[in-house]
Amino acid sequence: MISAKGQPTSRLGAAVGSCYTADSVSRVLGNAVDEVGILVEAGQLLALTTADGYVVFPVFQLHNGRVVEGLPPVLSALREGVDDPWTWALWLNSTPPRAEEVEAQASRIQQLIYGEFDRVLRAAERTAASWRS
Repeated sequence: MISAKGQPTSRLGAAVGSCYTADSVSRVLGNAVDEVGILVEAGQLLALTTADGYVVFPVFQLHNGRVVEGLPPVLSALREGVDDPWTWALWLNSTPPRAEEVEAQASRIQQLIYGEFDRVLRAAERTAASWRS
């Protein structure tokens, strides 16, 4: 998982990568801590609860001090398949299989950063459908 200091402590945590605490993500975004909770509830920011009950925020979802553009609709699509933020985090931070996207060399979150919103959203919708079946 992820330690209280935001560092991975397991394979799952290592796959997700470093995380912010609520205080640190609020500083990066320039929001109050309670506003961070509102962003999470609105599906605009990904929060993960660790095995020891801490809520942390994957660093990969922020770019240049902002939530990666296009992330909220992708999170919404993934939520339709399974209500598990850890699964979403792993999906976002993984590289698509070659069979899914021939030219994919970047993780899905990197694809969003590169502006490939439509590709990632379609993949999220397909993935959510497969999770439901």
